[in-house]
Amino acid sequence: MRVGELLHRTDKSVVRAGTTTAGAPVVIKTITTDDPYWVRCRSRELAVHAAFAERPPGFRVPEVLFAGERTTVFARLPGARLHDRRHLDADLPPATVAAVRAAVAAVATWTPPGDTERLPDPHDTIEAEHAAGLLSEPERGELHRLVERLGPARVFAHGDPIPTNVLLHDGGAALVDWELAGPRLPGYDWAVLFVTGATGSPSLAAAILAETAALREAFTVNLGLLLCREIRIHRGLPGPAGLDAIRDRWRHLLGPG
Repeated sequence: MRVGELLHRTDKSVVRAGTTTAGAPVVIKTITTDDPYWVRCRSRELAVHAAFAERPPGFRVPEVLFAGERTTVFARLPGARLHDRRHLDADLPPATVAAVRAAVAAVATWTPPGDTERLPDPHDTIEAEHAAGLLSEPERGELHRLVERLGPARVFAHGDPIPTNVLLHDGGAALVDWELAGPRLPGYDWAVLFVTGATGSPSLAAAILAETAALREAFTVNLGLLLCREIRIHRGLPGPAGLDAIRDRWRHLLGPG
């Protein structure tokens, strides 16, 4: 195998391009931290890909070619990122919105074989965000009430369909980086995409609101908790444009009705 250019580096991993001995393009992802959270994320990603191999989904996913102690080699999917940053900063053309919409919608239709790891309970996340000062007491209470009403139903979600994890190719879209995937409240992926894409792309925002019209309560919970996460991510840094407007919209959703 030949290792090529550096694609991405964070404090948790290094991602490089490469080719197999036969010349097929690959992505080489190496975890560089011993933080238990990210170690669990890598284990989860490998488990999700094993589930994909056992029960192939109706959407494109990268195949795992090798998994060692710290390094995973994936077949490289063709395509370009939806955006090279976490947040969109321009509207998307209709064809791109349609491709992204189809890719995200497809994920929720797939059912993993057997049991999958349970992700953090929304009640626990609500308490953590309230303790961090990111939810008021009324917001905390209303979110708990909504989660109770929603019950135990969960659907499979990618968990992090931010613009950098969406590849566009030949009129379609595919998702990569499945380390946060698992069963979540309905509409979770739509809420992730709304937080990171709605301000820059009104067309995408409209499509997401159409998709979640029948999931208002679940979308409201997801959106509120993901807004808290986004605020924490950007603490001490310039926040992305439009985050306050999204939070105002969320508070309107959270109100009576």
